[in-house]
Amino acid sequence: MIKKLPVSCPSCENELAVEKLICNNCETQVVGNYQLPLFLKLSVEEQDFIMQFFLSSGSLKDMAK
Repeated sequence: MIKKLPVSCPSCENELAVEKLICNNCETQVVGNYQLPLFLKLSVEEQDFIMQFFLSSGSLKDMAK
């Protein structure tokens, strides 16, 4: 099972924000208050649909096959 990044607070259900990014190689850290990209706010099913649409060059006809 692929874990999906949580996008809403488990306590109050408000939208979460990214506060820190860390490089696993050199341990550089970027700290701030950033919103999650729109794609990550979508459900797993919506993300899968968009990825398949992208991989089929934006053709719903090819996706139907």
